[in-house]
Parts: sequence; C-alpha cells; structure tokens
Amino acid sequence: MNEPSATERLDGAASAWAEAVRRVLLAATAPAGSQRRIVAVAPDFEAWPWEAGELPSALVPWLRRPGRELVILLADPAAWLARSPRFDTWRRDWMHAIRIRALAEDEGGRLPEFIAAEGGPWARLQERDPWRGFAGADARTATQLLQSIDAQLQRSSPAGAVKVLGL
Repeated sequence: MNEPSATERLDGAASAWAEAVRRVLLAATAPAGSQRRIVAVAPDFEAWPWEAGELPSALVPWLRRPGRELVILLADPAAWLARSPRFDTWRRDWMHAIRIRALAEDEGGRLPEFIAAEGGPWARLQERDPWRGFAGADARTATQLLQSIDAQLQRSSPAGAVKVLGL
C-alpha cells in the first residue's frame, strides 16, 4: 500500500505561498504527470505567481494534451485580469482549455484559497496575515479540496471573455 506523501507546512511571507503554487503547477503539468484538471480558487489571487514567465511556458505542453482543463474561480475576474496583463494576453490562445469562473453574487465573496490537481498535488492557504497554509501531493486531500467548492463552481458563471478587435 502506498503511503500518502508528507504535508508541508507553509509559514511566512507571501513569497512562500507563491512558491508553493508554482511547485503545484509545475508538478501537475510535468510531462510524466497524468493530471487532467487543475483548479485554482481564491478571492482575488493576491500573491499568486500568474505573471511569472516560467508558468505560462510550463502550462503550454500540458494544455496541448487532450482533455486538459485549468479552472480558475474567483470573486472578481475582471479586476484580477486587469492586474495580470501578461497572463491575460497569454491565455487568449488557450481559451478552449482555460475556464475562468466568477463566484455567484449571492455567495458574498466567500472562497477558500487553494490550488489542486485531480489526484494531487495541492496547496491550501489558511490565512494571509501571516501567510500560513499547507501543501502536499496526496490524492485524498486534493479530492477533498475539489469537492469543497463543487457547489460554488456549479453556481458560478463564465468570466474573462476575450474581446477580439479587428476590421
């Protein structure tokens, strides 16, 4: 029987959280990985490394594989995309595999903050001041995290539409 992987405690600055998110994305999109779906959830994605140059390039080979989906759920997608112009420009080529969802207004902006790939890895932030959370790679915790926001995802609405300008 396989032992679940150890859970890492995240304490300290926002940079520790950003590094944990980066590691989850890189591990989940590795060529040997079989993860088909990654879900990122946060009220506003403060301190998330979406603008880091290496992440979009790491996501591209993963997104090219059939059946891959990156789901992003947050309270105000327009404000986040305005703060993330590099990511916003890059994602336009991958709209078929990137789903940005806006939290339903009646939810009141209450969202947990985590990233999880189906089957692991995952990282979950518990509080921002100070920045504390946990990260790991076990499938059980990843499944629990994904199930915890399933109803909110179902009530959410599509967001982040691409506006094409042309003649």
